[in-house]
Amino acid sequence: MIRLMLAVGIAALLLGSPGRTQEAAISKRAEQKGATISTPSPPTAPMAPDASGALYVAEAIAVTPETRDAFVDCLRSDAHRHWRSLQQAGLLADVSVFETWTVREATEGAPGWTIFVLSHLRPRASASAFFGFGGSRQKFSTPASCTARAGVEVRRVEVLQPTPNSSYPKATLADDAEAVAANVQFVVEYIAVRDTPVSLDEYRNKMRANMGAAMGLMIPQKVFFEFLALETVSVEFSQPGMPAWNNIHVRGFYPGKAAPPETDAALRHVNPGGGGSAGFFGSLKAIRTKAREDVTCALFDLAVR
Repeated sequence: MIRLMLAVGIAALLLGSPGRTQEAAISKRAEQKGATISTPSPPTAPMAPDASGALYVAEAIAVTPETRDAFVDCLRSDAHRHWRSLQQAGLLADVSVFETWTVREATEGAPGWTIFVLSHLRPRASASAFFGFGGSRQKFSTPASCTARAGVEVRRVEVLQPTPNSSYPKATLADDAEAVAANVQFVVEYIAVRDTPVSLDEYRNKMRANMGAAMGLMIPQKVFFEFLALETVSVEFSQPGMPAWNNIHVRGFYPGKAAPPETDAALRHVNPGGGGSAGFFGSLKAIRTKAREDVTCALFDLAVR
């Protein structure tokens, strides 16, 4: 009897358990067919499209109500020709134009503006080549034939780069059609982060690990339409008295969902220990202020795609 039990035990050790034997057989067959067996990895936070090396040029332009229609007509004609030429020269990817509806926050006493033009450069295109196209000496994206008119003043021009893992651009004709059909509106935030290397790095890392990753969940779920987080690289022109900022965020939202409750759950998902919306936004108070925040509409008939 003892010899029988020993024999059974030795056989079990040699053959392994039925489950393990089956797994081994499956692995062996897969290896024979050249397949790779991998262990499922735990879920990770969503990642934004790779935007490394991308550059944007932003212009804040003040236009009086009396000049508004003539200025828009100029954008539709002169600016479009200029932007299409930049595209053909391989310097420009797309342009979006936003018009302010409501100013939510503003720096007291600072000049205002009503038009925000955001130009996205082609990969590997430099800002100097973009501004110098055609022998131009002015560091504007919008041609002088439009900006030199009475009642029009360029307030600020800057070059920006995307914050890592925090930009989800929507810049195709199909995207525009979707935004028009859904009546999407856009918030443009002009953000002043404390201008020290430590604070700028802290803000960048918080955006990358929290709101940037959370937008990767919410945009596919149509909680938000679009999100761009951009960091100022250089200020090419600024009128006296203009407020200072070093980040611009563009957030496309659906009607009635400017601050959706889903944001808290998304933030908790990507950073379970971050405290959700209260924890994230509360942690930013010590290192940033807003120079201005606008609710805008995109003028899609002026966009270049």
